[in-house]
Amino acid sequence: MRSHSSTYYRLTHILTSLLVVTALLADTSVAEEPVGFDVLKRCAKVSGGLDAFAKVNSITMKATISVSQQGVPASNSVQGTLESHFIAPDRAIVIVDLGSLGKSTRGVQGEIAWESSDSGNRKLKPSERKRLLDSISLRETFEPTSVFASFTNRGKEMVDGEPCYRVEVSRRGNDEADQIYYSVKSGLPMRTIATRHTMGGDRVVDSKVNQYKTYKGLQVATEIRQLMQSFKLIHDVKVHTVEINGKIDESVFTPPADLEKS
Repeated sequence: MRSHSSTYYRLTHILTSLLVVTALLADTSVAEEPVGFDVLKRCAKVSGGLDAFAKVNSITMKATISVSQQGVPASNSVQGTLESHFIAPDRAIVIVDLGSLGKSTRGVQGEIAWESSDSGNRKLKPSERKRLLDSISLRETFEPTSVFASFTNRGKEMVDGEPCYRVEVSRRGNDEADQIYYSVKSGLPMRTIATRHTMGGDRVVDSKVNQYKTYKGLQVATEIRQLMQSFKLIHDVKVHTVEINGKIDESVFTPPADLEKS
């Protein structure tokens, strides 16, 4: 598994987008299925509503990660941690620590956005900066029209025996499209399939949410399983701490010195 350590550095912007979850319309006939905009609109409502979102000034989340490989005994899994912090409107950081397999940090401090890993530091592209802020700030859920250029309901499909609406979304300033599956019964997202274009080719991440909890009226996914299909790697994420509007030291958002001055 050590040879795949570079793939772990992509965890931050993928995992953060799964920590807060949303919902959509109840069951209807195929002819009456909601359009994509209606699905996302109800997403915001069921996830806590715009009034609750307007009160969010800061967010801290902490989770554990277990990394294993398909076909390999669970006893060989690698344990790690994930930690994220956000202060409105433009302070964000996500830290993924997998011990001997590497540590990755993605952060935003105003207009400065960066990634740090064992291989060095780099500035994030504007699209990467926007994606990190959109996901960690909850804008993906509560202000979807500012995040997504399009959102199309592709109809019903089954996920683990439960009917879901499959909504295809594309991001503004980005040609990547994600598939999000929302439970018709509960209204909560059950699955996300995200494709990322990299220098090594397309990477597909298939994520399923197994548990939700409510914090300050907001729905939060607290148990997530991800499959990185290219490498047959499984990431089990369990969120154990969520703090909304708590005090966060501004120093945690300080970028690496070489990037801060550039």
